[in-house]
Amino acid sequence: MFSIAQFRWLFLGNATFFLAMNGQMLTRTLLAWDLTGSATSLAYINLVVAIPMIFASIVGGAITDRVERRQLVLIGQSLIVANEIFILTLMLTGYLEFWHLLCTAFVAGCAFPFIMPARMAITATVVGPDKLQSAMAYAGSVMNLSRVFGPALMGIIVAQFDYKGAYMLSIVLYSSAVLCMFGVGRSRSGSKGDVKKGLFDDIDEGRPHAEHNALKNSIDELSGSKMYITLEPCNHYGLTPPCTNEIIKNKISEVIYSIDDIDKKVKGKSSKILESKKISVKKGLLKKEIENFYTPYFFNRK
Repeated sequence: MFSIAQFRWLFLGNATFFLAMNGQMLTRTLLAWDLTGSATSLAYINLVVAIPMIFASIVGGAITDRVERRQLVLIGQSLIVANEIFILTLMLTGYLEFWHLLCTAFVAGCAFPFIMPARMAITATVVGPDKLQSAMAYAGSVMNLSRVFGPALMGIIVAQFDYKGAYMLSIVLYSSAVLCMFGVGRSRSGSKGDVKKGLFDDIDEGRPHAEHNALKNSIDELSGSKMYITLEPCNHYGLTPPCTNEIIKNKISEVIYSIDDIDKKVKGKSSKILESKKISVKKGLLKKEIENFYTPYFFNRK
């Protein structure tokens, strides 16, 4: 994996970016308390990051598919570097106020949902389908470790030095992530001749689960077919209908999936539903590889 030069640069950039991102969540929270002395400010400073992330993430993936991804990452990360320099400058000059912190946190919250899917898409392009599972496992490990070491590192810097030191380190880390991206080639989805759909059509197409899309887009007769899935199909209503309903409706004769979903609403229940309809269910195919691939999903669901 690390024999691929572009992946090495991407991995190093991911490590420095996520270390700074998770570390600064703690720094901003501590700084907000020092500026205001109000517990409510702690809620505000985290809300202004979280709220734009929720809404921007809806369009983040679709926009990532429409633009040159490396450029998108460079712009987003450079914006965050400028954010950090702005706050550091205000601290050094003695003009920093809480509303400055809120504004820059909001900007960061808007940038993150575009940077992260672009980075994941670039990873897929760099390593190819055969090594994608391993690459995603490495990426998931970096994200998970940074959630521990990022705040710990910034906490030590703030305690031993001050907030200025934490922001200086953050600028170094974010800038390193920007520089690492120059070691990665340009990346764009599809080819120039592809027909482009509307933005909201792309968003809507990304909403259904993979099983639904596979069944909907198949041009073959599905009755009596086998279906191969990485994760246990869902069996409950959410933003989309249950995948088990679609499988039953299309008269699939056998479902083979790799691993159980850890979601309590799904785990083990889908198999019983399908078997009650005389559909054969097997699991465990490529179990180890798929578990590595789904490491970030499992971490976030716990």
